[in-house]
Amino acid sequence: LGFPPTIWQFREIATAIVWKRNSHDILGQRWEKGFQKQHPEVKSRFSKQLDFI
Repeated sequence: LGFPPTIWQFREIATAIVWKRNSHDILGQRWEKGFQKQHPEVKSRFSKQLDFI
């Protein structure tokens, strides 16, 4: 819990959205790069452990 989605989970979510729109298109191999270009405010980073008090 509390972890951001992996790139594979992100792809699955996007595929589900496309299919819900009754389009059986598939996402291309470089779909993520195109998405990042169109939405530069969305970034991916490695998560790191938080220290607890």
